[in-house]
Amino acid sequence: MASLIQAIKAYCPVIQLGKRAELNDLVDFIARSTGLNEGTIRQVLIELRDATVFFNLRGQPVYLEGLGTYTPTVELDGSLKVGHRADVEIKNRLNAPGAFQGEILRRENVPSTSSGQAAKAARNSPPCGMPAIRTIRWRNFYAPPAGFSRLREVIPQVSSLRREI
Repeated sequence: MASLIQAIKAYCPVIQLGKRAELNDLVDFIARSTGLNEGTIRQVLIELRDATVFFNLRGQPVYLEGLGTYTPTVELDGSLKVGHRADVEIKNRLNAPGAFQGEILRRENVPSTSSGQAAKAARNSPPCGMPAIRTIRWRNFYAPPAGFSRLREVIPQVSSLRREI
């Protein structure tokens, strides 16, 4: 029997990513859109990066209107990372009807959202058209059926940690 993660990888829709846009691509795009000098644009983008790093090193999240928030975080081993939460403007423009021009693989597994009821059903159903997995409630955790033994081993450990905290 396939694991849940294997099933998601096999059936969920994914975007076929194109070539990554690099700094030069951004500079060219902004220069064409604004008429500003490419050297100036490149310097501003580099300074924006440096300013974001500066404030994150001080423990301050950086909000860039229209882009999102860059927040410093710490891992259990003490290493620092930066989390990015995209601005709602980006999400809204990506989800505008007909706006996306890339290729989506396994598009047939995207639920139809032509009505409000269909959208609600899609939010409450298993991902990617997979059959529902029956779950049982156990001490405020939802555990999958007996076939998922590793999670059943981890849940008691998490429960004991919660009691210690």
